[in-house]
Amino acid sequence: MSGSQVWPPLPLADWRGTRDTLQLWLQIIGKVRMGNTPLINHWWNVPLYVTARGLTTSLMWHQSGEGFQIDIDLREHALHITTVSGPQRSMPLQAGPVSAFYGDFMSQLDSLGLGTRVWPMPVEIPGAIAFTDDDQHTSYDPEQAQRFWLALTRMVPALERFRSGFVGKASPVICSGADSIWLPRASPAGPRRRIPAAPRTAGRTSCVRRTRTR
Repeated sequence: MSGSQVWPPLPLADWRGTRDTLQLWLQIIGKVRMGNTPLINHWWNVPLYVTARGLTTSLMWHQSGEGFQIDIDLREHALHITTVSGPQRSMPLQAGPVSAFYGDFMSQLDSLGLGTRVWPMPVEIPGAIAFTDDDQHTSYDPEQAQRFWLALTRMVPALERFRSGFVGKASPVICSGADSIWLPRASPAGPRRRIPAAPRTAGRTSCVRRTRTR
């Protein structure tokens, strides 16, 4: 699919199954990210980031001392685990039960010495099934997943422009898994109130204390 389409067609009826499976995969990856990063307010250490090929955790540090990141390539439909020291592992993104994805993914981490204990339950999903037991969500349509990613690449710059107009506290543009599907977000923690420019005095600029709004 060409990336020239501003908003690729993505009817819910066509990709509902892929959406649900992909959300569960991404929650698993997000839990691994949470287990290998220090807690940041608003859980900003947990989300994924949109890339030129899909999504990434960005660099994390395992308790073993190894640095690594997980990339979800939605062009080639593969998951890549890359370490700072060099070893890496890959696995295909393909139709199949979530329980199989979870087992394969955790085995790949273990093989790199990056084993991470996570609570194997999805969050904020009605009727959630443990990842280890989920044989119901099996759909993955590569074209629909790629359309979703292309839509994300269009959302990110729009949200970045929105965020740039606010000079208070605001998150980066992140993909949050607390929604019905992971969607980019960029919003301040408090009311959208502009902070006035610092007044200039003769020969110097005075400092204005910036307080966080809630």
